[in-house]
Amino acid sequence: MRLAGVDLPRNKRAVIGLTYVFGIGKATSSKILKKAGISEDKKINQLTDEEANTIRSIVTSEYKVEGQARGETQIFVKRLMDIGCYRGLRHRRGLPVRGQRTRTNARTRKGKEAFDLGLRNVDVQVKGPGSGRDAAIRTLKLVGLQVKSIRDVTPLPHNGCRPPKRRRV
Repeated sequence: MRLAGVDLPRNKRAVIGLTYVFGIGKATSSKILKKAGISEDKKINQLTDEEANTIRSIVTSEYKVEGQARGETQIFVKRLMDIGCYRGLRHRRGLPVRGQRTRTNARTRKGKEAFDLGLRNVDVQVKGPGSGRDAAIRTLKLVGLQVKSIRDVTPLPHNGCRPPKRRRV
């Protein structure tokens, strides 16, 4: 059975099979089946042509699925970016939006896509002496990132090192 341009798996229950369509989750699929008067336990290959047409008509008339739903979410994200709110900035920079940590992890969002989606300016923090500092900054410039600031975060003792223990005689 095809629904909204998607081939539904024939051997799955109808309530699960409908979730293969973008924009239909488990709750929505159970609502659709309830409205059509079809049992959730019925498998997709057991649906009659009449039942399949009923499902198609309900989905096309009442729900935004596949291309419509994807386009709508893109419009929402673009609106967030245009108004310049925090979530929009995170989308623009290709970083996690919902408060996840980014010091470690978030590799999926911080990878090459982040650069492609507009991450151009970086703040560099350099730690420790050595020739690797200059090489790292040169590499960032070669990649196409604009270095906004370079900060040396080498740990320095503020009052010298710890004195040796006093000897007891």
